[in-house]
Amino acid sequence: MSKKRSCRLALLQRATFYYRSRAKDQSVLCMRIRELAHSRPRFGYERIHILLRREGWLVGQNRVHRLYQLEGLQVQERVLEHGFRARSAGKQQGISCAHGDR
Repeated sequence: MSKKRSCRLALLQRATFYYRSRAKDQSVLCMRIRELAHSRPRFGYERIHILLRREGWLVGQNRVHRLYQLEGLQVQERVLEHGFRARSAGKQQGISCAHGDR
């Protein structure tokens, strides 16, 4: 069966059948982003982009952000040492509401 006929049967344009992606392989860059993110867990994609530029990578911030998300990376949140939180002003002892005690 010809390619023309098979594309017509599959409801596929021939241009789509012959299309070849021109995207470059990003696996080395992904590995380097992953290494930097694991060695510096408090750095986000913006800071990792700066480190990559210092190493000589010619890569844009949007690409670093896209690959950072594809790798499933995210900034690790800092855990408080004592584990306490600040109280809200209305809940502190000795402060009453303006319209009487509620």
